[in-house]
Amino acid sequence: MIRAGMLLLAVMFLLAIPEPSDAQIYRWVDERGVPHFTEGIDSVPQQYRATAVPLPLRSAPPPA
Repeated sequence: MIRAGMLLLAVMFLLAIPEPSDAQIYRWVDERGVPHFTEGIDSVPQQYRATAVPLPLRSAPPPA
């Protein structure tokens, strides 16, 4: 029983660790001038893809 509890605890711990995301964020502006942000160029409507700009993302500084 203790082994099952330890295994469950280990699995829960591993699932709680966030994975780094490789998604690219794009910014595009609609015909009303409203800026939109989305993950991936496929999420940008076809008529705005030519003007969609990938945003440079930087990692957050490590906690102090």
